[in-house]
Amino acid sequence: MTELAPILERLAAALERPPLPPDRILWDAERVAEYLGVSARTVAEKWAHKPGFPKAITLGGERAMKRWKAKEVMDWAERQR
Repeated sequence: MTELAPILERLAAALERPPLPPDRILWDAERVAEYLGVSARTVAEKWAHKPGFPKAITLGGERAMKRWKAKEVMDWAERQR
């Protein structure tokens, strides 16, 4: 039971925080791919460079990480219908 206590405490703390709105959530290529039903490689190598696809936010220095605003990706997907 003692092993479970820290997990339950983290879960309770997470549930107490209000969820972020979609325009404040950043997704990596894997999460974008999961939402769109494609591979992360397709997102990074094909779609991220297409005109009209949401512009990535680059975080970090040498090993920069690209992130996309969830709301922008969802809006883009809706426009593709």
